[in-house]
Formats: sequence, C-alpha cells, structure tokens
Amino acid sequence: MSDVPSDDPAFVGSGPFQSQTTQLVASNAMALAALGEDVQLVGTLSGDARRQGERIAEFVKQAAPGTYAWGGENTVILPEHPGRGGRCQHLALTVAVALQGVSGVQLLAACTDGVDGASEDAGALVDGGTVARIEAEGLNVEQALAEANSGVALAAAGDLLHTGPTGTNVMDIVIATVA
Repeated sequence: MSDVPSDDPAFVGSGPFQSQTTQLVASNAMALAALGEDVQLVGTLSGDARRQGERIAEFVKQAAPGTYAWGGENTVILPEHPGRGGRCQHLALTVAVALQGVSGVQLLAACTDGVDGASEDAGALVDGGTVARIEAEGLNVEQALAEANSGVALAAAGDLLHTGPTGTNVMDIVIATVA
C-alpha cells in the first residue's frame, strides 16, 4: 500500500526492504478511482492545508452541480503550542470559513488511516453552517486556525468524522458535493 505521492516502492514505508516483485495493491489514485466515474477528480493535495482549503473553497463556490475529489497530503505550519486537530481538519475548517452562508455545498476531508494529526478523528464534514455552529458555542474560528486547534472548533459544530484506525494509509481524500 502506497502512502507517498509517487507510489515509488522505494519510498513506501517498507520500500527499502521490498522484493523485486513488489505489486502495488492500494494507493491514493486507486482510492479516488473507487469513488466511481460520477466523481470528477480535480487535483492533488500538497503544501499548506490552509492555502489548499482556500483554493478548494473558491473552486466549489463556482463549480457546477456534481461531486468533486482531491487526493494527496497537505501540511500544517504549527504554532509553538498546537491544539487538537490535523491537516484534514485544518483544511475543512478553512473551507468552512469560505463557505459561510453558502447552501448546497458539503465537503469531507479525511485521512484514510482514520487518524488526523493530534486527534482520534479522521477529519471533518463541513458546510455553509459550520462556522455559525462553532460561533454559537462561543468559539472563535480564526483563533482555532491560528492555534492549529481546528479539532476543538469542529467538535463544537458536531462536524468531526470519527472512524477509528482503518489499518490502511493511502494519504488523504477530500470530496465535495455541490447541489
């Protein structure tokens, strides 16, 4: 199973000890393909999760109705004392900020191994009401993003996804539905 963008067996976790007959049985590309032909693959995830979230939010706000997906793995620039959450939760909360008040769009950002950063959650499912639900609980979304504490904010909204460890890791998947 590949957990690296290139799917090169030499860089997969056990790659240095692989035999000459190594066969790839699972990868991010395979997971995305399994979503079906009705899902449009838009691009890859890499780099800063907040920047990617802003880019994805702009895309979905202008997209035609349908289902869209991205795959890969982002990073989060952590403050000195980071809070609870991970790269998928950080991306999802960033998207939620951009989608405030927008109806008909839902976005799922999840780690395929079921564990997103310093949390027991796989990621989050957000929509145009996420920020309002967080603020109704007395939390500040921008502060949560600055403190890498997106998990606490998303928990307050009821938007976290908890699968438990899946036993696999083929990076992350983001799926958006636009009505």
